[in-house]
Formats: sequence, C-alpha cells, structure tokens
Amino acid sequence: MGMINLCQYKELSCFGCCGHTWGGKREVLSQIDKNTLIYQFSTLEEFKERGRDRLSASGGCKSLIKKDGRIVCGLHPLQHEGKDHRDKNCQKKYLCKAFKAFLEWDAAKQKRFLKFIDGKKLNNYTYSMGMDSDKLLKEFETSEK
Repeated sequence: MGMINLCQYKELSCFGCCGHTWGGKREVLSQIDKNTLIYQFSTLEEFKERGRDRLSASGGCKSLIKKDGRIVCGLHPLQHEGKDHRDKNCQKKYLCKAFKAFLEWDAAKQKRFLKFIDGKKLNNYTYSMGMDSDKLLKEFETSEK
C-alpha cells in the first residue's frame, strides 16, 4: 500500500495538532485565509516573525496556510526544499493517537480505517478536529468490535 500520510490524505488536510482550544469552523478557516494572504505578501522572515505566540484567536497556529488546495504549514520543510523554518513552539515529531495506531496496524486494518474515513465525507475542519480529539479513532475502534 505504500506509506500513507494521514496529515495529507487524498483531498483532506489535517491541522489538528497545529493548535488547541479551537474555535468554530468559520473562524478557523477565516484565520487560515488571513494567514495565507500574509504569507503571499510577506517575506519568509516577516511571516516567520509575526510574534512569539504562534496561536491565533481561533486556536490555530499562525503558520497554517492554504497552498495548492491543501492546508499546510508555511514554515514546514516540504514548503522550502527541505529547509525547516519552524521554531521551538512547534512539536515537530508529534503524531496524534490515530496516526500512531495506524502505523502499528497491519495493512488490512489500515485499509479498513481509510475506508471508514472515506465513508465519513469529511471536510478539512471536521477531519482535523476528529483526528485531534481522537473522536475518529474511537468511532473506528468501536465499529471494529
């Protein structure tokens, strides 16, 4: 099956671990749109130095942007030919419980989880919040019993 990255799965982008005390969908996505505009019209250094507190009022990191139809970190190495511009506030090695569990499952169970996710018809916000809160993992585990 190859390595599946649950953070960027098909058309879904998960940003659940890039913040906390999240606001509502409209508030969060509006902030990501604002971040994207700032990213487009700033130098990388200006974008990077927008303040020590990386969390916006909506609960998300100020580095979250939209790029090529996905929600990504504007400072992530994948956006800069491998150079990492994230700072000490970012938990770079963090994996949510669902992704940790997914990596430990056999291929058959991974396929069932992906089919479960596909069947939910999620958007980026509901996917992110469901992964971050472990709601999707719990629902899947319950459905497996």
